[in-house]
Amino acid sequence: MKPEDQIDYSTLVPSKRRMAFAAMFITVPMLIIGLLLGLIVYNAPQGALAVVLGDAFLTGGASAFSAPGNELLALKAGIVWGACLAFLIGPFIFVAWLMYHARKEYNRLQAENRKKEYRRIYAGKSHE
Repeated sequence: MKPEDQIDYSTLVPSKRRMAFAAMFITVPMLIIGLLLGLIVYNAPQGALAVVLGDAFLTGGASAFSAPGNELLALKAGIVWGACLAFLIGPFIFVAWLMYHARKEYNRLQAENRKKEYRRIYAGKSHE
């Protein structure tokens, strides 16, 4: 490859707008999943999921969900669980998306450079 055909690696990263959209596309479902966990716990405060989540994340355990005013506690817990999912699982998904996009763009630029080189060689042979 000639120096002018080298790939500019800064072009492999998607635009800030696409990255923000992808981050939002990952974060919003995680928050919704957390809120759904809170709703499940609110509707079944003595269920197996409430017991596991309550024992893991609450001081009072699952019995805190069956106390008076548990709807606000379930909502708060759902928001926290969604935020935990977004910050613990979301970055892995985002990095995987970023790697996929960079590899796809790199392969496209490689193919473009190969076409340029082929055309340059072919044009040189046809004039001889």
